[in-house]
Amino acid sequence: MHQRTTFMIIFILLCASNVAGVLYLDTYELSFMLSASFLIGLLAMFTSSRIGFALLIVYVLGHGFYSVGVTWGKELNFDIQMIQILKQCIYTLSAVASWLLMYSINKARERYISLEKEVMELRKLEPSTDILTFNEFMERAKLLISGMKRRGEKAYYVVFEVLGEKDYQKRVVYEKLTQLLLQSVRVNYDLVGNGGHNRIIVFLSNTGEEGVQIVLQRLARKVDAEYNLTMNDFVYSIHDVADDFTAFSEAVASWRRGHAAS
Repeated sequence: MHQRTTFMIIFILLCASNVAGVLYLDTYELSFMLSASFLIGLLAMFTSSRIGFALLIVYVLGHGFYSVGVTWGKELNFDIQMIQILKQCIYTLSAVASWLLMYSINKARERYISLEKEVMELRKLEPSTDILTFNEFMERAKLLISGMKRRGEKAYYVVFEVLGEKDYQKRVVYEKLTQLLLQSVRVNYDLVGNGGHNRIIVFLSNTGEEGVQIVLQRLARKVDAEYNLTMNDFVYSIHDVADDFTAFSEAVASWRRGHAAS
């Protein structure tokens, strides 16, 4: 509601400055006002708010000094002086309204992106692939590690990283690979999660090296059955799961900052 009111006020100011410009400015002055306002709005959109505001101040002050300079030393009657002041106010109002509009749009966009990130963090499954989001993966891994430590079991995690030069090709391989991994692991015992940057992390609980190889062989057979996917489209690395969740999370954070496999 507050945001809608703000946009409405800005829109009214912008319309008022344009109407006033049509009524009180000649064709050249009106064209200059509209061009300057458009340029200020454009710059405000593609620069930081601080730089955009600085440019607005420079324009308002610069135009004000210019108006004073061209009339300096001239004897102007009161009516002409009022018209000049009115024109300066129209120029200023138009520029300020344009800057405020772009500033508000940028802030609304930033809030939307922030909310979208928060929603993604709260989601349990990645919408396009149905694998776990990273946060949900780590929450479930914490529970598995706790039970693993209590029962004296061993576990491994495998990090897959999609190769390729073009983003859309990586995305296609990523989505196919996630589906094959979901079919290759044990549904009630293992985890498949989004590792970020076209990487997938698989947690294999209560298993040894032989169990890891069984999963990888199962995956290889499924990949071979795909006509547009090969084992050369991705790389993977196998890691022991520490029996302490803090150590595990630190290890995961380490490879997330770098490359998944070498």
